[in-house]
Amino acid sequence: MKQSWTVLVIGGGFGGLSTCIELSSMIHHYRNTKPTNSIQVIIKLIDPKDFMEWRPSTLKCIVDASYVNTISVEMDYVLKQLNSEWCLVERVIGRVKRLEMNHAWVEIMGVAEVEGEGTLVEEKVGFDVCIVATGSRHHGFIQAENKFPVGQGNHDEGQRPRLDVQTLTERYNELELWQEHLDSIQKIVVVGSGFVGVELVAELAERYKTSKQIVLVASGRRVLDRLPPRASKLAEKWLQKHHVHTIFNARMEKVTSADSGTSTKQILRNSKDGQILECDIVFWCTGSTIDTSFVQNSASQLLQQSRVARYGNRIAVNAVRQVVSLEPTNSDSGQFQYTTIPHIFALGDVCVDIQEMEAGHGLQEQMAYMAEMQASVVAENVLSLMTQDPRRNLIGFPRHRALSIQDKESVAGRLPYTQVVSLGSRNAIVRFEWLVFGGLLGALVKWIIETLSIWGYRNPRGIARHVLRCLENLSFVLCKLLNVLFGS
Repeated sequence: MKQSWTVLVIGGGFGGLSTCIELSSMIHHYRNTKPTNSIQVIIKLIDPKDFMEWRPSTLKCIVDASYVNTISVEMDYVLKQLNSEWCLVERVIGRVKRLEMNHAWVEIMGVAEVEGEGTLVEEKVGFDVCIVATGSRHHGFIQAENKFPVGQGNHDEGQRPRLDVQTLTERYNELELWQEHLDSIQKIVVVGSGFVGVELVAELAERYKTSKQIVLVASGRRVLDRLPPRASKLAEKWLQKHHVHTIFNARMEKVTSADSGTSTKQILRNSKDGQILECDIVFWCTGSTIDTSFVQNSASQLLQQSRVARYGNRIAVNAVRQVVSLEPTNSDSGQFQYTTIPHIFALGDVCVDIQEMEAGHGLQEQMAYMAEMQASVVAENVLSLMTQDPRRNLIGFPRHRALSIQDKESVAGRLPYTQVVSLGSRNAIVRFEWLVFGGLLGALVKWIIETLSIWGYRNPRGIARHVLRCLENLSFVLCKLLNVLFGS
């Protein structure tokens, strides 16, 4: 049995950092229970920045830049706590450019030849096991890696993340610029009425009240159209009370930018009725993007064929989250031959389950807690792969089938939906499957989740992570009970 292993984790978000925490903990427990086994593991976490931002609360930072210190976790502080005699966790600041079968080419910042300057260089990093957890990217300030584009509000804001924001101090400075810029303008338009759009508008409305014109553009007949109708009613009532103008059934496209004195106006046109909308800045909250170019650039045909075009180039995985290559058997039939790549895993937003793909289902809702639970499954499967213990079987996701819900949305069952949409600091909408409530109670639920989650990352060996997992399981039991008693 191989004794020395190198595990490469790509992405330091919810899924990636949780994988490091879970795997190091499992290795520690395994060595304590099997002292005769001399397995040694090095975990290398690759991410462009040296901190993790708790993304569900990022939107608050645009009106309060200092809040980023509350919701961020310094990577080095966390990873040092994971080191043990048998497991070493290292951090590599960079971005994977190409992924091969046993190594990755990582773009990192080289040593500066001139003071204040540096060069991007590529470094080869080998591995025995690889875990892809790069997640999804949003436009503009929402993603910590994206550069601050003063006065811009177009689709290009977040298309090409760069190695500009690497430290928490740089992130704070970037958010301060956003805050100063918003303070200086009068009319703000947010296009997109999903989770991000509604939460962003709520933060802006709570801070600026009636001092600025705030417009929310929805493509459908209601906001939060992926949630039950009651959630939409609660959100729309709050927005109306806080003087947010909502435009429904609109498809906005950017026409041009016009100079008006010292500022640059953004001009939008509704493609449905031709209506023109002028503003100082536009936030495009129309969804996130998946970047799997590092797989597309691979020299391995197996890895290249793991990308599924109709699911946004997500990486295909099986039930245990191993990457699967899809080789067409017939160009006309649309059928594929599956080849599992046993030592490469993927989890979170970046992947799609082949079972759901075969059934023709759309993508399931992706939440932070789902990425964290997939990380636990992947960590246990990686440990089984390394130890080659015949008594350890690979496990699928969802792990606890008794808590999963069987419906037409999923073949193997799905975890119950527990979702929170913040409406400022004193209100939030909470969804447990079809049960929806809001107000101060919802805000309290959001605060509890945020506090326990952040403390759980900052102190991975502490009790906060266990308390949060217990509360999540209790919420799943509640959702399952409600689903059984009253139907979906």
